[in-house]
Amino acid sequence: MKELRGVRKLEGEKRTALTICVDILRIAIGGASKTKIVYWGNLNFKIAGKHLKTLGELGLIEQYDNSSFFITTKKGRGVVEYFFDLNQLLLSPKETLG
Repeated sequence: MKELRGVRKLEGEKRTALTICVDILRIAIGGASKTKIVYWGNLNFKIAGKHLKTLGELGLIEQYDNSSFFITTKKGRGVVEYFFDLNQLLLSPKETLG
């Protein structure tokens, strides 16, 4: 297993839509341009746009003035925290189960 931006995954394992969305939300916590999200998230513009639209419709990310600048909402930050807590619980059974 390797550590990828705080999320452990198996070598060669593809990311799911969920992990991509959480990555986008994490990147945009302090605000980020679409270009920053694409590069830091290791995405292409088409995929990033698709996920940004979905996240916006769910109220997890906001776009400012129809620009390419996005920021994660309070609800979106809660999703990121929940995801990382759950990830730690599921991938660290020795520590949590005794």
